[in-house]
Amino acid sequence: MAAIAWVDVVGVPGNPGPAPELASVGAAAQELYLALANDFVNVAMFDGEDGARTKLARVYIAAHFATLDKLRGTSIAGPVISESRGGLSRSYANLTQMSMASGLFGQTTYGQNYATLVRTSRARFPITV
Repeated sequence: MAAIAWVDVVGVPGNPGPAPELASVGAAAQELYLALANDFVNVAMFDGEDGARTKLARVYIAAHFATLDKLRGTSIAGPVISESRGGLSRSYANLTQMSMASGLFGQTTYGQNYATLVRTSRARFPITV
């Protein structure tokens, strides 16, 4: 199996991967994200076990779930959607609710990139058995 490694996700100094901001993810979490990504992607729907699109799909899935977990840790109290002071008030878009409407993969750029790979692969076509 041509499983990905964390270096495929974050890269190395001088040659960053797609998600260098995830370099601080702990080793135990890295293993979990990699196991998920390596099992999640159906290689038959891309370009086989050793294919570049399969590898990229795995990298995007690992980065997506690591990013989701990182984002969850930064907004414990939830987003500010409005504020008021005296007679003035201001409202903001509730991006948390908007992103939930975009599905599982719409919440991060990596998830969106993965969804694009799926839409442009055999995975988007109906399969008859």
